[in-house]
Amino acid sequence: MKNKNETQTTLLTQDDKEYLDFKTILETDNIAEILSEEMRASIASKIDARYKIDLQSRTEKQKQLQDIIRFTLSQSEKRSFPFEGSSNVIFPLISTACVEFAAKCYPEIFKDGNIVKAKVIGNDDGEVMKDSEGNEMRNEDGSVATLDETGLPAIQNVGAKLKRGQRVATVMNYQLNEEIEGFEQDMDALSNALSALGTMFKKNHYDSNENKICSSLIYPDKLIINDFAPSFEAPVTQIIEKYPQDVVSSIRSGDYIDFDFDPDAVDSATDTNGLDKNNEKRTSDESQAGLILFLEQHTRIDLDNDGYAEPYIAVIHKATNKLVKLVKRFHEKDVKKNRKGEIESIKAINFFVRYIFIPSPNGSFYGIGLGHLLFNINSAINSSINQLTDAGTLQNTGGGFISKSLNMAGGMKSFRPAEWKMVDSFGSNIRDAIVPLPVPEPSQTLFVLMQFLVNAGKELGSLRDVLTGENAGNIAATTYMGMAEQGQKQFKSVFMRIYNSLRQEIRIFYELNSEYLSQKKYSEILDIKLFESPSVKEDFSLKGYDIVPVANPENVISMQKFAKAQFLMGFIGSPMVDQFLLHKTVFETAGIENFDKFIIQPQP
Repeated sequence: MKNKNETQTTLLTQDDKEYLDFKTILETDNIAEILSEEMRASIASKIDARYKIDLQSRTEKQKQLQDIIRFTLSQSEKRSFPFEGSSNVIFPLISTACVEFAAKCYPEIFKDGNIVKAKVIGNDDGEVMKDSEGNEMRNEDGSVATLDETGLPAIQNVGAKLKRGQRVATVMNYQLNEEIEGFEQDMDALSNALSALGTMFKKNHYDSNENKICSSLIYPDKLIINDFAPSFEAPVTQIIEKYPQDVVSSIRSGDYIDFDFDPDAVDSATDTNGLDKNNEKRTSDESQAGLILFLEQHTRIDLDNDGYAEPYIAVIHKATNKLVKLVKRFHEKDVKKNRKGEIESIKAINFFVRYIFIPSPNGSFYGIGLGHLLFNINSAINSSINQLTDAGTLQNTGGGFISKSLNMAGGMKSFRPAEWKMVDSFGSNIRDAIVPLPVPEPSQTLFVLMQFLVNAGKELGSLRDVLTGENAGNIAATTYMGMAEQGQKQFKSVFMRIYNSLRQEIRIFYELNSEYLSQKKYSEILDIKLFESPSVKEDFSLKGYDIVPVANPENVISMQKFAKAQFLMGFIGSPMVDQFLLHKTVFETAGIENFDKFIIQPQP
């Protein structure tokens, strides 16, 4: 890695503009080290300006997310209308819908720990053997020749693609379940938050210090991209929070250049984006917790002054707006040049995967979730409940007017059982001197409206009896299966979007393994001796279209699978059905492990 002393020799100048040679860019780890103070300040200024533009584009969406979070967490505030201390109940419609969705989705992703499977593409019937001269062993008519010793066709590597795919799946499932810290917990949190917020992000990269793949969950308020960006090709800014000791570690390890920072300074990642007071308080709490804020922007900058901007990752310290890190975001092999030797294009490395619940109808980069769909209904339910509660409170507590002719102090009067209080009524009836407020009882019409809204919200949130497991015991298997299938139709597209995003994430893991996984580690995971282990570079090859690692989207609801198994059991003993295959299918459908060990094989 080049050091600061080389700054004067590496920087070039043209028309009073400093730039770097492209070879220097390829050879330098942290490019910020070799830049002048003027170039660092210029880059940091552009990063901050781009961040503020993107932040401003999604101000209204951020406000909406804050309201949805408040409803999901049932965070109520003290109200003073229609009277001080009036009711402010938040009905848990959104939170219930999110919990129900996560309960259906999350267990199926980590079913049996087999998240990844390999899909074989093309023919896997092997290849014709070659003779000593390199020619295929075929007969004169073109058919495959036979081996003299065995009489078998001269074909080798039958099922090689499948075996390779199984090895790849084994390694990647181990990484996802055991090696990548917090992957399962992040997917659990994602399943719950995605249904409420509509959009969540995952970031995947290789950590050279820990020698493993890392994956982290990012909430939509921490990843800033223009609201109408078409893809991750647009500038993407991640808000990163670090404790002071972690910042010092980054500096001493060479990940960040040395810079001065105040651990007690109040950093703010919100600027003037119009967020409400609750969010400002949250940001203040983060600062008081001793967090140092950084902006990591995945963007393009023309450092070699050739008119084509190269992909980089730039990190600036938010409080001082100083550039502390600048690294390239591409491999040299992905640089394409034309005949003149000019850079024609550079394929950027993408670290992010977007999980989306429902695409936004207006083309926004951020999706919509159950929080958006149910927010207005939930708000109307809240108003109905609070009005009914306030009406009941007013009717129970009473209140009104007291005539001055009644010599009695005002205010609240508390009574104990069998207690009587003395008043001066000057010979008139006490009843005539007291006029209670005309408070009507809670409205039955409003109560019916509230019930209608609750049922409508449950219908939209797919919170019906058959899906929550209620009253399922008295329903026939075939009827239940059909009802569950019908009830899940509106969420099938959501499940497929989640699996498609997971498939993209697994593809990134595959590419990272192709680049960084060592042969020794590969053989250790597979429990194969190093000298007998297949080549990790060949198994994780990016060339050709032999296998593709994908997520395994099978049945989404366990109850549906049990209903299918129960349906199949109705054919046990039927002479028209293969009984061995039937029993095997029933056990497979029900998800019984190692069932092949106790099934009696049929006699030939």
